[in-house]
Order: sequence, then C-alpha cells, then structure tokens
Amino acid sequence: LLERIEPIYDSGAMAVALCLFVAAGVVTLTGKLDGAVLSARRDNAFVQATAAFTPLIAVSAGIVGALAERPIEGFAVGALGAAAAQLVVYRRRLSGRHSVWNPSQQLRWRETPRRILELARRGAHLYSISLGFMAREPVFRFVVVLTTGLAGVAIYDIAFRLTQTLRNAVAAGFSALYPNLAR
Repeated sequence: LLERIEPIYDSGAMAVALCLFVAAGVVTLTGKLDGAVLSARRDNAFVQATAAFTPLIAVSAGIVGALAERPIEGFAVGALGAAAAQLVVYRRRLSGRHSVWNPSQQLRWRETPRRILELARRGAHLYSISLGFMAREPVFRFVVVLTTGLAGVAIYDIAFRLTQTLRNAVAAGFSALYPNLAR
C-alpha cells in the first residue's frame, strides 16, 4: 500500500511515521486512563491544563520536521512526544498528589473472568442504551432518506452539525470546572 505513494512521499519514511503514530495512539490511550483517574479524584483542572499545553510539542516537532523537509515524520515524532509528555506529567501528578492511587494493584488472572462477567451483568443496561444511541442516527437518516430524499438528509446534516457546533462551543467552557455538565 505504501509503495503506491512513492512518487509523492518516501514509503520507508511513511512506514516509520505510521509506526510512530500507532505508538502515539497507544501512549495517548494510556495517558487518557491516567487523566480519567485524575479527573475522578477532582483534579480535572490539571488534566485540562495539561491537555491544552501538550499539543504544542506536536506542533513544534511538526514545524521542525517541515523545515527539515520531513513534515510527516516530524508530526509523528511530535505526536509521540506529546503523548509521552502527557503520560509522564499525569503519572507524576498521580504519584505526588494522589499517592493513595496505586496502579500496581492488579487482579489475579483467576479473578479476571469473574469480574468481567460481573461488570457485564451490572452494565448490560448501559451497554444496551449505548447500542440504541449508536443505532439511532443511521436509522433516523434512513427514515429521512425514505421520506424526503437525499436533499433532506443534506439539510438535516447541516442543521445537526450547526447545532452540535453551538452546543460544543457552550460546553467547552464548562469542561474544566464541570466535566459531567459539559458532557
């Protein structure tokens, strides 16, 4: 697949960049877990401040990469660096201010299947509600197509995105102090 882009961009460099992006994704998810713990421990302002400043690492590395005529690799290195910096900052905050939280406490392998079944049983109704919300939008669009045609779906999509943008603009201000209200 990467050989097809060879006339546009070096496929070897693109492969390295893709590997870095995958690693950045894994580190980002790990950092988000630590950020969720910090938010749950009423340290959400710190999480929001960290999330506001760490993208500067990615952008800076992208600019350096662009100046070195390697923009994709620069941005990939920046994404990994930003994710790693966020993870390190969250871990230091957890160990410094929230020393009660100990991520090394893990379940034994024998306990894991029982706990998974227990969580699945307790959360089955929430999971079914999530599936309903997930299916609602495509089903609604299908009904709109059947009743008004493709033009109706386009108008609906524009109206939906406009109201969603307005809602997100209002909710963005609440996310640092009132994360549940913002959601």
